[in-house]
Amino acid sequence: MARNNDQWIQIFQKQLLSGLSETAFCKKHNINPSTFSSRKSTMKQKNLFPMSSNPPEKQFIELSPITQISNQSLPDFNIAVGNLTIAFAEGMNMESFIQILQAIKENSPC
Repeated sequence: MARNNDQWIQIFQKQLLSGLSETAFCKKHNINPSTFSSRKSTMKQKNLFPMSSNPPEKQFIELSPITQISNQSLPDFNIAVGNLTIAFAEGMNMESFIQILQAIKENSPC
């Protein structure tokens, strides 16, 4: 499958966050290790993205389930973890926010 630069950047970041070696990550995600290494090298040479070679320390945040979802809207706010920041616009309803958090939890490499 042909991937664009943005897709490769996401793959490289996911590999770093996973804590897996490049070989183990590629095997788990059915990526050719030679292609992974070649694309990473090419993109680094062209300075297409800043990438730390040291993965961030994994941090766990315990979230308590909300028993009642209200139609209350939230103020403007951001959530930042490492190099990732998610901005939420004022007026987002609580139910949508909870769905986003659940999707993040389900797709998290941690």
